[in-house]
This record gives sequence, C-alpha cells and structure tokens, in this order.
Amino acid sequence: MTGSRARWGLGLAGCMGILDTAALLLLGYTINLGSALPGIIGVFMLGYALGCGYCPNGLLGMFDGAVPWIFGILFGVWLVSFVIIEGFILASAFSKEDPSVDWLIVLGSGVRGNAPSPVLRTRLDKAAEYLQSHPDTRVVVSGGRTRADSLSEAEVMERYLIQHGIAPIRILREEHSSSTLENLKNSKALIAALFPENPSLAAVTNEFHRFRVKILARRLGLSISVITTPSPWYVLPNLCLREYFAVIKSVLLDR
Repeated sequence: MTGSRARWGLGLAGCMGILDTAALLLLGYTINLGSALPGIIGVFMLGYALGCGYCPNGLLGMFDGAVPWIFGILFGVWLVSFVIIEGFILASAFSKEDPSVDWLIVLGSGVRGNAPSPVLRTRLDKAAEYLQSHPDTRVVVSGGRTRADSLSEAEVMERYLIQHGIAPIRILREEHSSSTLENLKNSKALIAALFPENPSLAAVTNEFHRFRVKILARRLGLSISVITTPSPWYVLPNLCLREYFAVIKSVLLDR
C-alpha cells in the first residue's frame, strides 16, 4: 500500500511538472532551461511511477542492488547544493539598493516578436521609473538578436523606454550580448569608450538575478549597484530553478 501511494505521489508530481512547462509555453514563454526542466523531470517521474507497476521491485530493481544507493547519494549531494545555492539567491533577492548613479544598465531577458518578455518588461518599467525620477541619469539597454528574432533585445528595449517617456538621447543600445556576463562586460566597454571619466553604474534586473550579477561584476572588477524589481509570481519558481544552474555555470565557466 505504501509503495502504491508513493507511486501515485511520484506520478502526480510528474504530471504537475509537465503541466507547469505546458502552461508557460501556452503563455508564450520561450523554451529555456527554467521552463523546460520541470516538464523533463516530470516525464521521468511519471515514467518511473508507471513503470513500477510492471516491475515488482521498481525499475531500479532490475539492476544491481548498489545502483539505488549510488543514485540516492548523488541525489542527496544535488539536493544539498540546490538548497545552499537557492538560499544565497533568495537571501540576495531581499537586499535592496537605491543608488543615485550616472548610468543604468538594463540587462536583457528575451523578447517575444517586437515586444519585451514579461520578465524583461518588469526591468524596463523599473528603469523607466528610475529615469523619470533621475533626469540626469542615462541608460544602456543591453541584449543581442537571435536568429528567431527580427529585432535585437536592445532595440526592443529602446522602443519600450521611448514609448514610456524616456528621451532617445538618454538611451544607448548595446546589441552584441547573449549572456549576463556579456551584458555587463560590453556595456561597461561602451560607456567607457564614450565617457572615460569613470561614471557610477547600476544594473537593473529581477530579484532572483541579483546574486549572480554581483558575482559576475566582481569577476569583471566592476563597481556596480544592482536595482531589482519583482518577477511575475507565476514564473518565479521556474526562474529560480533556472538560476540555480546558471549560477553553477557562471562560477565554473564565465570569465
């Protein structure tokens, strides 16, 4: 009975993961690690739960008895790393900065056709609000163009800010970045080339992203504040899940 209940629970969790990914795709979100991973894990969980009914000892029972222990240890190590990294992400998300700076850098986060993604829209709204209350501050919008997009992220972002009352003369486009590291590095180089007097900077991003932005800024030797804005609640769990893997990738590979 206990095993049957466990299979039902595993199957239900798998279905929830699949539905989570399906819902985000129906809402128009692009396929990325954060949106796809719950569905991928869900498929495996559901498959395992269904397969247990045809194998008395469970699917792992078909293998040597040491295999479940190995998987259990690996899962435990992963779970500990997940809890620690997510703890840092969430702790950093609650830190607030309200600096007065010369330049904002709005970090890209995907576009949908000629419009910013819901996550990117929250960043642009925050930037527009800041720029309206700080009339001497200028802004770099940073993000390149994928093969599927007709416009670069930077151009979409510039148009959005202009539509929300920001004068074009206050906006610079950085259109060659495809990652957070490149957003920061290329924007820094663009500002330095035009204004070598070492102006003060702040990045605009979402709360879940602050921890990694700080890591990458330190790695680049970049003194920068991070102004955050809340993410849409319905996609925040997926964003935090994706950010876990992004933090690992940035720590190990981004240079």
